Amino acid sequence: MSLIEKIRSEYRKTCIVDKPERSDCVLSLRGISKPYLFIDLDLRGSPLGPNDKKCDFLVYIDNVGEMPCVASLEFKSTWRGKIVEQLQAGAKELEYRVPRDLQCRFRPIGVLGNFPKNKRKEIRQQVSFRDQEEPVRIIFCGDQLIKAILRKK
Repeated sequence: MSLIEKIRSEYRKTCIVDKPERSDCVLSLRGISKPYLFIDLDLRGSPLGPNDKKCDFLVYIDNVGEMPCVASLEFKSTWRGKIVEQLQAGAKELEYRVPRDLQCRFRPIGVLGNFPKNKRKEIRQQVSFRDQEEPVRIIFCGDQLIKAILRKK
């Protein structure tokens, strides 16, 4: 059983989606090869309750540059400080689900409708995953998800 199949079996089908999107914002999956898994934490059957702090999506990708990758995604129209808290809640859920002995890449990603590019560097926020700090990557509606995953900072 592959990693994706194992993790898929831990979630209810009602919160598994084909792609991470919101009504006014879609990400491109171009460049990401299957298998992958997207969990919408706002849907019925989500492992986190409606009053729990959470990000919008958990992402599991079996192979990105010879290594599995997991990500927490939060969609917002513009930058808000609580994005970091929501991404951290997603990281905590990923730590719980991903086998501890599996080496993987983690990416916290804020997906914004708009944000002045000249202010992007001012956001030096980080999210912890397995006792390692990872900088929040900012991408915009319509961008390729793979760009945020492959970007080092």
